[in-house]
Amino acid sequence: MGKVLVSIVSEQTVPNVLFIKEIPADFYLFVTTERMERNGRTQDIIRASGLREEKTFKTVVKEDSIKDIQERLSEFSEQKLKDNDRILLNLTGGTKIMSIAAYEFFKNRGNAYIYYIPIGKNIYRQIYPQVKHRENELRFRISLEEYLKAYGIELTHDRGPLMPFDISEKILRLTLEGKFSQSLAKQLRGLRSDKRLKKKRKIEVEEVKDLKILFPKISWPEEVTSLDKYHVEYLSGGWLEEYIYYKLKKFLPKENLKLGVRIKKQEVENELDVIFISENKPWIVETKSSFKNLRLSDVFYKLNTLRKTFGLNVEAVLAAPEEVKSGFKERANELNIKIWDKRILEEDKFLEGKLEQIFQGGR
Repeated sequence: MGKVLVSIVSEQTVPNVLFIKEIPADFYLFVTTERMERNGRTQDIIRASGLREEKTFKTVVKEDSIKDIQERLSEFSEQKLKDNDRILLNLTGGTKIMSIAAYEFFKNRGNAYIYYIPIGKNIYRQIYPQVKHRENELRFRISLEEYLKAYGIELTHDRGPLMPFDISEKILRLTLEGKFSQSLAKQLRGLRSDKRLKKKRKIEVEEVKDLKILFPKISWPEEVTSLDKYHVEYLSGGWLEEYIYYKLKKFLPKENLKLGVRIKKQEVENELDVIFISENKPWIVETKSSFKNLRLSDVFYKLNTLRKTFGLNVEAVLAAPEEVKSGFKERANELNIKIWDKRILEEDKFLEGKLEQIFQGGR
């Protein structure tokens, strides 16, 4: 067979994809379980890695039985492997018992090289045979599309920005300075449920009197004299999503940054304001233009739940142009949720510094 890469399948699929893309092989064996097959995890890895089906093999084992795992591996070896085949074993996935059983089996077989990828680090370590320099740089960078495929996530919708950056920036400055009319903000939130918008009709700007005061301040396009649902969504908070999107855009290729996203995984749908990937780490950004009538605990719960959808290595951010109370900041720290609040957003250099840190491989 030549060079055979052996992967142990678990819910954390991306480390397997990273190793497959980093060190291509002639054939690929996936050591999996009935539960992982029901969840489609092996197929997620194969699709995300772009492997040809005829180059892949699966062996289904009992995850808690070293005896069964080694028997299944022995059967595969007898049927498919030759004595001079080179085995590359990635131990990153699976249960401890699966890892131990695979390690012992291939170590004893000979001509095997065994590796491990630490979660959250762009390196892989050679565990066996022992070498002087056992850490290697992981050069491959996964795309957002590949990452979503690896976790069985379907991207059902995303969009481009509705307005130019300068309009979003001007609304942010007005909000930070307390000059965005609260009565207008309330009106705009109410318009979201207007029946005319649901019927794809428009609302004339004249109906919302404070808009005449706002529009010159933000350089609103003169030709837009009536509002559809997208304009209303933008003015009632979508501007902050777009502001963050534009700030990220200078650091990322278009395919690795998405705005106004809807995703589906196993029939469960979710909406995301902004999602991007950098240095093999995905980031989810939830934006809130105001904390009025909002429970931050609900926002934290949503972000924490979404993180489980995207694997162990995901970062979650709440961006808001208001002060976040110390108690909520402590709770966010406990959940490892980052806060980009008024202090960060009002000083452009602070936000730029945060973003530069991310794209240089930091946190």
